[in-house]
Amino acid sequence: HHLFDGDGMLHSILLPKDGDDSPAIFCSRFVRTNKYVTERDVKGGVFLNFIAGNRGLGGIQEAALFCLRAFVTGSIDISRGFGLANTSIIHFADQLLALAESDLPYAVHVSPSDGEITTIGQHDFDGYLSVNMTAHPKKDPNTGELFGYEYGPIIPFFSKFSYFWFDRNGKKQREVEISSVDRPSLMHDFAVTRNHVVFFDTEIVMRPLNILLVRGSILEQDPNKTPRIGVLSRYAESGDEIRWFDAPGFNPSHVVNAWEEEEDGQTIVLFASNLVPFDQFVCGLDRVRGCLEKIEIDLRDGKVTRTPMSNLNLELGVINPRCVGRKNKYAFMGICDPIPKVSGLVKLDLGSGCVVGRRDYPPGCFGGEPFFVANCGDDGGCGPREGEEDDGYVMTYLHDENRRESSFVIMNAKSPELEIVAEVILPTRVPYGFHGTFIREKDLEQMDRLCRDNKIQ
Repeated sequence: HHLFDGDGMLHSILLPKDGDDSPAIFCSRFVRTNKYVTERDVKGGVFLNFIAGNRGLGGIQEAALFCLRAFVTGSIDISRGFGLANTSIIHFADQLLALAESDLPYAVHVSPSDGEITTIGQHDFDGYLSVNMTAHPKKDPNTGELFGYEYGPIIPFFSKFSYFWFDRNGKKQREVEISSVDRPSLMHDFAVTRNHVVFFDTEIVMRPLNILLVRGSILEQDPNKTPRIGVLSRYAESGDEIRWFDAPGFNPSHVVNAWEEEEDGQTIVLFASNLVPFDQFVCGLDRVRGCLEKIEIDLRDGKVTRTPMSNLNLELGVINPRCVGRKNKYAFMGICDPIPKVSGLVKLDLGSGCVVGRRDYPPGCFGGEPFFVANCGDDGGCGPREGEEDDGYVMTYLHDENRRESSFVIMNAKSPELEIVAEVILPTRVPYGFHGTFIREKDLEQMDRLCRDNKIQ
């Protein structure tokens, strides 16, 4: 089994209002994907694992049995997808969506009264999505638009990579196919700025036939491939407008942020964790280091400049969400020891590269990705005021392997020690996972009203 092949489980914690002495409410539920429900009903695994792969001759037999069972009994409906909904979760257009890039998003509902998590079903944006969507779409904090893409092969020798965006109400605006990516690779994350989107064509390529022919994953490194960075106009009319820049050895996993320098608008500045050595990404994740880099792309002469920002093993970085695509100062990064375990957090000044805040967890205690939640002003606005980008809290789940105890912690983002200001001891284990989000009370109640009015399908 591989970490990336696990079924998606959501963990929510409903925090009481100010002045309310009620306890926090915790809930854990599997996302009821087609894969999860099918395998639950037949009491066994029937879908192929695309990351852990493979099985040689046994794989051929398993695939044949899989197809035969689907055809004869009709109990396996591949048309409803086979994704895991295990990677991230976003709030957009009055929907809460669980994501994995191998399938359509799954809409879920969290009750504002008791925290219960319910799976609503696949969400295709009123028919505008057909197969899948990135697990890392970007929401513009100023316009409310959502930017995303779909990519990858499911059928051997066939690849599709297309970029699209939605208005703030969830209506798809345009989709452009990018034919210059003719060989599917792992393109897990991307960046958006005021005027551009930035993609990464990495050394990890997809070989669907590996499922049948060799002992290995659908993903493997191509050491002869030179990674590329693609820059496209944010509102491109054609995928042919994309410009590619070679970036040898640059294989990022997650983007921290990106923007255009205000002086000329022709220089894109990007921060991302480069995974080294990348050939261990699939089979030796605990041996991989996340090397945070600053990348500058000069759109006039095509020059790409890369600068290491830290000697720490940093991944799963977050910023104030109101700063996405705009120049910002701070990033909160997980100290991975090893990936995917997070042994502490650092607050990094992106301008100087200096660590200006740090919290190391106790020995044997590890967490997941942090999430930044801004303080709201008296006017209800939650955007960063001048000099107040870090005015807020950093939240995460922790697990103490020695005490076998999980908790949810809230840290003061301004504190140099990232001081813990609140902690909730949880009644059950929260396994190490990937990405999360924070939903404000008014948004949770709005989604609940729509769900009860049967306006969410």
